[in-house]
Amino acid sequence: MLGLSQALRELGHEVELFFFSRGPFEDSVPDAQVTHFGDLSAMLKLVYARRYEVVHGATIDWELGLSAVRALGPKLVLTGNGWSDPAWNSSNCDALVGCSNWNAVAQQASTDLPVQMIPNAVDVDRFRPPEAVGDGPPIVAWVGRGSDLRQKQIDRLAAVAPGLRRLGLRLWIADPDGPGKVAPNVARVLRAEAEFWGGLEPERMPSFFRDVAASGGCLLSTSRYEGLSLAYIEAQACGCPVVGPDVIGVNEGVRPEHGGVLYPETLAPDSLVQLVQATLHDEAGMDRRRRACRRFVESSFSFSKTARDYLLVYGAAPYPRLGGMSGFIRRHRCSPLVNYRKYVETCWAAGHRQYQTSLDLDLAGEGRLAMLAASESLSTCPTLYLRWRRLAHLIKCLV
Repeated sequence: MLGLSQALRELGHEVELFFFSRGPFEDSVPDAQVTHFGDLSAMLKLVYARRYEVVHGATIDWELGLSAVRALGPKLVLTGNGWSDPAWNSSNCDALVGCSNWNAVAQQASTDLPVQMIPNAVDVDRFRPPEAVGDGPPIVAWVGRGSDLRQKQIDRLAAVAPGLRRLGLRLWIADPDGPGKVAPNVARVLRAEAEFWGGLEPERMPSFFRDVAASGGCLLSTSRYEGLSLAYIEAQACGCPVVGPDVIGVNEGVRPEHGGVLYPETLAPDSLVQLVQATLHDEAGMDRRRRACRRFVESSFSFSKTARDYLLVYGAAPYPRLGGMSGFIRRHRCSPLVNYRKYVETCWAAGHRQYQTSLDLDLAGEGRLAMLAASESLSTCPTLYLRWRRLAHLIKCLV
């Protein structure tokens, strides 16, 4: 968000940020960046007062009731960062974007809007290669939340770690959850084999990847899938090649023709160890890979490119919706008349959030905003108003 906002400002646009929660990330926000915090009620008041032309959120923000801001006039653009949400369509947003090709295709299957693809970006000035590469021994780095066993599969790392160490390779694990959040047998193996295993502040990640690259090492991925991993792109921006499984999300950010190495997801641990060894011991090949992956990131994942691509989306939205029976089905797939269970699973939380926001705005004397929030709640989850108390509030707002 910060990188994209900076790039947009450099292109002459005003950008403000809004967060629905607070956290340690606040320390990373520059003082010059206008930033707001609050709930949906606060956001609606802000959008109404500031008259933004575009509100850019994430598809996951559906549950927060974000679709309500569209009733105030701005174009609503959503980006999917590794997941799709069946609720977004031409009735509640103006444009949808996927962070990767597979993500765009997945979102397209559930919406009547044409889904664009704009990859996530990294700061190529902060993430830059080391001045020189030493003689090793090479470091093999692993980055991710080890506690997310289903996606990151840190147990696969434990299966190859002893083999890597026997070959004289060093193992670093950047994991914000640390050893305490993984299975004891996995923790026992990795504690014995890893030189470093712990969390790193975002400010330290560029030097982390530069140190790995300077050692002649690589980043090793064991993920089952990725949206489009920023860590892998950041590593490559530092001239640190990535060895990863040939799975969705990984194989879009890691390309053999651009210095990456892809292996079959089912590759046996011993074979994976041999692959890493052969890759790192090919000095001429590693030199080519380091240069190629840096060029790949500069040309495809820079903030300046991403900002220009998003400006095209902002200017073109709203896009024409898909017509015919296919468009009708996608637009109504979460309707209570089509699939009631899917409707409840998808729409209840967002609709109730908008309804509660309407109550809060009404108590605050914001009658117009209360009416808009209630109307959006009715559109999002109409069965909410089968209860007389809620229906009475809706009628009050409309009258």
